[in-house]
Amino acid sequence: MSEAFWPTCRHAVKRGLHVTVATNGTLLNSHNVERLREAGVKLIEVSLDSVDPIKHDRFRGAGSWERTVAESRTPWRNPTAVTTAFLSRLR
Repeated sequence: MSEAFWPTCRHAVKRGLHVTVATNGTLLNSHNVERLREAGVKLIEVSLDSVDPIKHDRFRGAGSWERTVAESRTPWRNPTAVTTAFLSRLR
């Protein structure tokens, strides 16, 4: 995650924008979740491209399904939405 993201996020919140983050979830460790909360992010959307780990990993990279599912369980004090897109055309 770019270090430029954090001041940009804080600036947007300071200017009154409702900031949300859409992510594949692989970087949602406790440290980054706390930084998002402190920056004023109100919603995190985690995309899970398939309930089938093989299909998801084929699209996102080996091991990413497990990381996405594990990291989406990181404690969060504000609402978290999980966006699921099933891509049945993945081969």
